[in-house]
Amino acid sequence: GGEPAPGGEPAPGGEPAPGGEPATGGEPEMGGAPEMGGAPGAGGELGMGGTPPMGGEPVEPMTALPSGLTEYTIAQEIDGERVERTVLLHVPDQLGEGANYPIVFALHGAGGQGRSFVGRMRNQINQRGFVGVYPDGHNRAWNLGGAESSADDVAFLSQVVASLADYRNLNHDRRFILGLSNGAGMAHEMAVETRLFKGIATVVTQLSRGNEPRAETPTTAVLQLLGMDDGLIPYEGGL
Repeated sequence: GGEPAPGGEPAPGGEPAPGGEPATGGEPEMGGAPEMGGAPGAGGELGMGGTPPMGGEPVEPMTALPSGLTEYTIAQEIDGERVERTVLLHVPDQLGEGANYPIVFALHGAGGQGRSFVGRMRNQINQRGFVGVYPDGHNRAWNLGGAESSADDVAFLSQVVASLADYRNLNHDRRFILGLSNGAGMAHEMAVETRLFKGIATVVTQLSRGNEPRAETPTTAVLQLLGMDDGLIPYEGGL
């Protein structure tokens, strides 16, 4: 399912419309340009609630969490080419002293961009106190084993998690992922393939064939929302 059509009505099987978001996940009003901070240091891959192993090496001071919006890129090789993939870090405007913020990844649907979550999430982030992470899918899509994208998105999102390791005030014991449509399918895949997220919330998608949980799949909390009249993603399942 693609991004919602303008005017608040969802396209068939697409994402629920957030009050007229642009069909391509266009840029909402952001109240100023995001800070163009460099990429945070990429620590080793984290397990749930883990910190990078020390190994006896000197520990570098942790980086202060920047308030507001910070954009950075992570390089990945895709089809033999180096691609710089964009990530938006969305932090409350006013940082609480000694705060330990939960982390919520948000994955857009096919045709969208991570930037589309800025307007949707700003009030929740400031009022409820968590940090949003909005990565961009390659060619505006997430690779679920079909024709959407050829990127290794499990590896990419694992890199994004690792890039947060050096920031203070982040609670990696409370790391979650939500997704819409194609992005929701990617959230399912991350829950099956990694131990990086404590829970997922998915809208307008189901587990795809070949991506079912296995015996070694970690236990993960799942909230899944489907429309009973959706003809593209049937409530009862099926093709």
